[in-house]
Amino acid sequence: MRYVSRSLGIVGLFILGAVLFSARADVLTWTAAGTGDWFVVDNWTNTTTPESTRIPADGDDAVIANAGATVLLTHSPAVLGSLLISNATLCFSNRDTLLSATNLTVETSGVLTCSGPFTNTAMSNRVNLACDTLFVAAGGAINVNDKGYAGGLAIGGDTWSAGHGPGGYIGAGGSYGGGGLPAISFGARYMTNLYGSATAPLDPGSGGGIYGSVVGKRGGHGSGAICITAVQVVVNGSISAN
Repeated sequence: MRYVSRSLGIVGLFILGAVLFSARADVLTWTAAGTGDWFVVDNWTNTTTPESTRIPADGDDAVIANAGATVLLTHSPAVLGSLLISNATLCFSNRDTLLSATNLTVETSGVLTCSGPFTNTAMSNRVNLACDTLFVAAGGAINVNDKGYAGGLAIGGDTWSAGHGPGGYIGAGGSYGGGGLPAISFGARYMTNLYGSATAPLDPGSGGGIYGSVVGKRGGHGSGAICITAVQVVVNGSISAN
């Protein structure tokens, strides 16, 4: 197994020995332009039996290679034989959404990401994968930079606004899996909130606090989360959660 990552943040990687699915059926190709919902039949073409076009079912091979397309995955699809993504984006929403495939390939200019950033009152999102083989080619990416909890929103006046998320606090950034450092100018009471595990990171990053003198300005957004459960992972592109 080869696993190389140029930029890792909140990423969980689990290597398993079980085969998810071995049967093969039809090849379903994404043919919609722009942004579309995975679960809309009209966005797919069945290249094996065009008269039986449908959304991908268990064992199907799915191809998303329509240049510039963004595919919205709002809940878990069928367990695929394979999925290839190239020159397009697959965007996850809902933390429980799981993409399962025997073979998952992210080719050049293909991107897996999630919706975000989000606030404390909104749904938490992540990229969540289960596959036998994950291959991220050079130029392909799994990228959830700034897709975690939103930074605090300045409200004006002599006021600090905390970032969103369990690590959000006033006057500092969110702290994940380690002790927060005090903001030197303000003393130890501005330490960040400790949360999460440094050895088994599963949660999105929290947003940074912001001083309120410039109304509408935000603190930095937290990183999104990536969970990969796989037998073999090869990354010649990048996995990034900053």
